[in-house]
Amino acid sequence: MIARRYGFTSPAHFSRLFARTYGQPPHDDRRTGQERAIVHGMQ
Repeated sequence: MIARRYGFTSPAHFSRLFARTYGQPPHDDRRTGQERAIVHGMQ
């Protein structure tokens, strides 16, 4: 899990901080990244 990789012991804390920093929760960013990969043939 990405949260642990970067030293977070709580996935909930990571999600809150990510959303506050980037304006969207991690699952929305992941979904957006997957859509970009499909459009650009990187799947």
